[in-house]
Amino acid sequence: MVLKIIGCDICYNHKDCKFDYRKADWDKFSSVLLNRIDSVYTMPLFTKIEIDVALDNFTDLTKQAMLESIPTRKHGPNSKNM
Repeated sequence: MVLKIIGCDICYNHKDCKFDYRKADWDKFSSVLLNRIDSVYTMPLFTKIEIDVALDNFTDLTKQAMLESIPTRKHGPNSKNM
């Protein structure tokens, strides 16, 4: 799953994850990501550098879509970590 791979630097394990995926607005996530991808990726990629840059951009776009559509967990002194 793409989120699992991209989220590696965000969530090292479920207890430390700052996103509450159960409350995610997946329709919004898809919409935001697809709209941004359409605006960025309009040309074919041929070189390794072009592919590397495109992958970095895709990672950034995915993280931005996550921030806009997946609420963060609020860990308080009495909250239970899963």
